Amino acid sequence: MVGQLMMLLSGSNTRSKCIGKSSRRDSDAGYPLREHLMTPVENAVEDSPEGRYNIKHKRARNLVERAFGVLKSRWRCLLAAREMHYAPRTAGRITIACAVLHNMCTDRGLDTPNLSQEDINIEIIRQPSSLPSSAVVSQTSAAALNQGRRTRDTLIQLLERTR
Repeated sequence: MVGQLMMLLSGSNTRSKCIGKSSRRDSDAGYPLREHLMTPVENAVEDSPEGRYNIKHKRARNLVERAFGVLKSRWRCLLAAREMHYAPRTAGRITIACAVLHNMCTDRGLDTPNLSQEDINIEIIRQPSSLPSSAVVSQTSAAALNQGRRTRDTLIQLLERTR
C-alpha cells in the first residue's frame, strides 16, 4: 500500500495516462486522516521532513485531480451531476475500467474531449463539502486516526530515506 503511494509521491513518470489501481486516496485537510486516506501535516515547517511530505502530497493531489478531470472529460458517467448509484466496490471497478479504456484510447492517439463550461460549473457545485468540525470523535475513529498517523509517519520516513 505505502509502496504504491511512494511511487506516486516520488514523481514517477505517468505521462498523460491515468493512474492505475491504487489503494490509497489522495486527500486534503477537509477529510479525516486514515490509514487509506493521507492528509497534509498541519503547520509543518517548510524544509522539514513533514514540509517536504506536504509538497509531495500537494503534487500528488494535483496529479490525481488532473487524472480524474481527464477521465470525467472522456467518460461523462463519472461526472458528479450523473451520480453513479452503485456500491463503492462497483463504482471503483467502473472507475478503473474507465481508466483502462482511457489508456487504450491514449495509446491509439485519440484526443480527450473537453468538458463544457456548464459541466465544469455543475462539477464545482456538486463537490462534497468538508466534514463538519463539530463531529464527535468516537473511540473507533480515534483508533483509525492513530493508525492513519502511524501510516503517514511511516510514509514520511520512507520519503526521507529515498531523498
